[in-house]
Amino acid sequence: MVPTTPPYSPPPPGHTTVIVVSVCLGGLFFLAFLAAALFFYRKRKKEIVEETEVVDVVEHVRVQEAIVPGPCGPEVVVLSVDEDIEIREEVKKTEVT
Repeated sequence: MVPTTPPYSPPPPGHTTVIVVSVCLGGLFFLAFLAAALFFYRKRKKEIVEETEVVDVVEHVRVQEAIVPGPCGPEVVVLSVDEDIEIREEVKKTEVT
């Protein structure tokens, strides 16, 4: 007597269903992540602040000249220079949309 093999039986139908549902849920999670990333990128882009610096420089120079007799007789010219520099800086912030 020759041993016979049992007839071929197909795999249970539940296996294919699990694979299809897993792929669909993975695609759905990917699209949700993509939508959230796009939302936060647009929100961050709106909150960019542009800074403008305004610098005002005021400079005053005072020159004083004095003629002084020198030790050996000739006159000596003495120059005294006073320089005042005032710097005012203002930063303006505006939101760029």
